[in-house]
Amino acid sequence: MSDYSGAVTKSGYYLTTGQENKMYVLRYNWEQTWWIGDRSGQNHRDYHVRNLSIDYDKAVAKAKEYVARRNKNSDTQETLIINNQTSLNKIVQRDKEVIAAEKAKKAEWEALKAKWSEEALERTARKNNNFVYACWANYMARSCKSFDTLQNGQLDTENRITMTGTIKTIKEYENNFSYYESYVYKSVIELDTGHRVFGSVPTYKCSKRNCKIRLQEGERVTFDAKLEKPEDFDGTFYYYKRPTKVQPLDIREVA
Repeated sequence: MSDYSGAVTKSGYYLTTGQENKMYVLRYNWEQTWWIGDRSGQNHRDYHVRNLSIDYDKAVAKAKEYVARRNKNSDTQETLIINNQTSLNKIVQRDKEVIAAEKAKKAEWEALKAKWSEEALERTARKNNNFVYACWANYMARSCKSFDTLQNGQLDTENRITMTGTIKTIKEYENNFSYYESYVYKSVIELDTGHRVFGSVPTYKCSKRNCKIRLQEGERVTFDAKLEKPEDFDGTFYYYKRPTKVQPLDIREVA
């Protein structure tokens, strides 16, 4: 395989007719032929630069002026190919009816886009309003529930008490008091009084084997524990410690 390589590049502007022959336009053509050893190929780009005029002489003058100005401000001197008018397609001028129809069609399209935009804004506004209403409804529901809970009074935090409720959530936390990689499980229990308590997930002994069963979310339980108030106590939330006398109300045995 030969190490010989190289490339030949040709580029320049040329005057031609535009889409549907509506006017004369200026385009730019760039071609490159390259080779590397036994391999070779071509790259090509051709794109529209600017519209010129429906008059051939005016179009030629504008094209020359444009290319001269670009060459003056560039180190690369580009060529300009002026095709004879006879070799180009004849400019087809639109009559007033065609122009009016095109403008009407464009105005119709713009009106349609404006309508779609307005409808999108309305949908967004309704969605935002629904979100606000949902937040307000949730806030009111929580406020009413807190109010009902407060009517039941505060729970005893001086003595161990018996509580009955439903386990709402269970999460695992890293055990920072163990040398081994282990986790502890904490739960939020909603009591029948409406209060919520947080602490270690209650466990109970199964009847068939010498093991303990950890309660799961959604199960109901009765147990004894001592309650503590958090620093930001609001009358509805407590911490509980050392749950004992655990009695599950939903019996679940281990096979």
